[in-house]
Amino acid sequence: MARVDLGYQNGKRRRKTVYGRTRKAVADQLPRILQAAQQGNVITDERQTVDRYLQDWLKHKESRLRPRAFATYQQAASVARHRVHRAREAQSSAR
Repeated sequence: MARVDLGYQNGKRRRKTVYGRTRKAVADQLPRILQAAQQGNVITDERQTVDRYLQDWLKHKESRLRPRAFATYQQAASVARHRVHRAREAQSSAR
């Protein structure tokens, strides 16, 4: 794992984290990322939010399930979103 400092944007520090199975795999990715950062190219964040994952997952499941089963999946996704939201609120209030 390696981190590249991309400076500040809107008062927040931006970093890009690079992962790989080996040290060489990480080192091979670094020049491309450093060059893009120096040229000012936008480096997209490849992370996915829980909400976005659940939306994609439900879209995938909708055609494969019966309506009642799909409704149960929707309810489970709603509960998961709510719990993540509450956990995030608790984490931010603890700071």
